[in-house]
Amino acid sequence: MNGKICALLAALLLLLTGHSLAANVGYYDMSSQQGVSSQAAVITTAGETPVLITDLSAGDLAGIDVLFVQNPSNGSYGFEYTSRLADIEAAVNAGMVLIIHDRYVTAAESILPGGAGFTILRDFTHSRDIDVLDDTTLVTDGPGGIINDTSLDLGTSSSHGYTEAASLPGDAVLLLSTTDPTHIVTFAYPFGAGWVIYSTIPLDFYLNGSGGIRTQMQNYAANVVAYAANITPSFLAVTPASGDEDTAIPLDISLNPDFPDLGDLVVQSIVISGVPDGASLSAGIDNGDGTWDLTLAELDGLQLFPPADSNVDITLTVTAEALNALDELVTAVQSLFVDLIGVADDPTLATQNTFPFGLQIVVPVEIEAELTDTDSSETLTVTISNVPDDAFLSAGVNMGGGNWLLTPADLNGLRIALPFRLRYYVKWDLGVAATATEDDGSATTLMDTIKVIYLEAFIDDDTASDGNDDGTVIVVTTDGDSGGGCSLGGAAGIDPMFPLLAFGALGYLVRRRKD
Repeated sequence: MNGKICALLAALLLLLTGHSLAANVGYYDMSSQQGVSSQAAVITTAGETPVLITDLSAGDLAGIDVLFVQNPSNGSYGFEYTSRLADIEAAVNAGMVLIIHDRYVTAAESILPGGAGFTILRDFTHSRDIDVLDDTTLVTDGPGGIINDTSLDLGTSSSHGYTEAASLPGDAVLLLSTTDPTHIVTFAYPFGAGWVIYSTIPLDFYLNGSGGIRTQMQNYAANVVAYAANITPSFLAVTPASGDEDTAIPLDISLNPDFPDLGDLVVQSIVISGVPDGASLSAGIDNGDGTWDLTLAELDGLQLFPPADSNVDITLTVTAEALNALDELVTAVQSLFVDLIGVADDPTLATQNTFPFGLQIVVPVEIEAELTDTDSSETLTVTISNVPDDAFLSAGVNMGGGNWLLTPADLNGLRIALPFRLRYYVKWDLGVAATATEDDGSATTLMDTIKVIYLEAFIDDDTASDGNDDGTVIVVTTDGDSGGGCSLGGAAGIDPMFPLLAFGALGYLVRRRKD
């Protein structure tokens, strides 16, 4: 007898709520770092079971069907939430539904699983008007009552911004907007086996008290919780992918083991769209328009080969069709985000030594440096170090400490102007570093050295750089300059620090005579 009563009660609950058991809905406030009682009240109204969350670890999220989060701060996101984002993403990927109502809104894409690429803006231009975009869901007709175009209007701020519709994945459900239907206030999208619901409504402000807009917002909140608890899981499961550019990226796409009656499904087709030009898959048929047809077996070990040298993130759309036990065609659509991590390619770098002669104090600095990356995602900079005090380059920025920063355009015709005193140094080295930097931060550097050698400091029997200066040096006047009366001979040879200019060096020919 008791068993029959229990069965009847379970059937009645299924009829009223659309699912056999009340969902476990965890509730959490970012500022309080745990749930607050006003959240629990609307969960109860929705017919679900409130579960207080005091931490967001994987253990705390285990067994939670829905996580109901609010951010009451206008200036930041909670540290605990952001530090636990990896655990939250894993829970959603495994089938949990995440609801977030957000006051801050700024850079909200960074706190949403799979949110990279969303354009979410904090804006108060139409903050008191919220319109219904989809009136077929529990959000507008649920346990909290009916929500229409005027129900949520005229709040102090009914919303704190919007998401650009064009930035959302194709399988997102657009629920509420401002008066501009492309400015989305509340939306839902699948992530892995779970879902994410995000809203710019500052819900925490309205959950306390009653009457007017507060009551309407509380009704809306109960509806959103019911909607989250009743979202039908997809029979497809995907996991966001990542990998270095120019490498094969594994794609994790499979049938969702948590899908009811999965064994009754017969997959008819699988299409992956959004494959960019220059990219390919390791299996399937390329249709030539960015779409690939695959079989279920070809999903095993599937890899994406991204375009050469590209670190531009990719969002693929996986669409599958299957026949269920009633021979009905059912469709699953999932977005698969691929994070391509830029890896800077070594640039090319070539230099030539320079040999100033005589009184030459402006000499060429010959450097050739180029990027080898082809997708314009890298920038090239050249740093020249060990530039002597009082010397300067004809282009570039003096960073101090003997270091100059140059662009590739600065290298054309580059020269260095040297103070005259350096004529008497034997030689020194200029350091050259060419750095290629990816637009997402990766960098690689090649280094070389330019030798600057003054030839008259090395007059000898052999070459201009042997340094074998012992012997006799004579100075012969070629233009009658009376300054030639100075004798430079002697066993020590020429002192490279000796100021030849004081003796009319412009009029002398210096030559070496072997003893």
